[in-house]
Amino acid sequence: MNRSKIVVLGLCAKKDPRGGVYPPLGPTSRSGKFVRSVVAGAVGTSQEVVFDNILSSCVFDTSGAERNPVASELVAPLQSHWFLNDRLVRSVVALGAEARKAFEVLPEGTLGNIRVCFLPHPSYVMRRPRGEREAFVRDLRHALGAGRDNVQTVMPN
Repeated sequence: MNRSKIVVLGLCAKKDPRGGVYPPLGPTSRSGKFVRSVVAGAVGTSQEVVFDNILSSCVFDTSGAERNPVASELVAPLQSHWFLNDRLVRSVVALGAEARKAFEVLPEGTLGNIRVCFLPHPSYVMRRPRGEREAFVRDLRHALGAGRDNVQTVMPN
């Protein structure tokens, strides 16, 4: 039996200070540790959680400093992302405001039957007060399985 997939989708790769880049929401990055700790045990055995980014590379400004991408840089890669053609992907948890903006301008029908939940990026949430971090954890768990309370969702076109 093939397990359905939930894709937890970050914006782009980030440089690892020790060299190379972190894997998407990697277990050694701060954001990755945080998200993976929430995901652990939050999904059933009939589902697989896949971590990925919209962009596989890092983004830099004109001075060479690493930066976050803006929505306009995410749309084209999002339109050709592998999850759109994987019949086992049932839902995507998109992290960050720029990801939401990019999803909102996708042509009608792009998502097929894939449900998308939008949450703030964990790097932002980790700097917020405890109550907001707890709300993120609750909302991520809901997006991964149980209820859908307080999670902003876009239904497929």
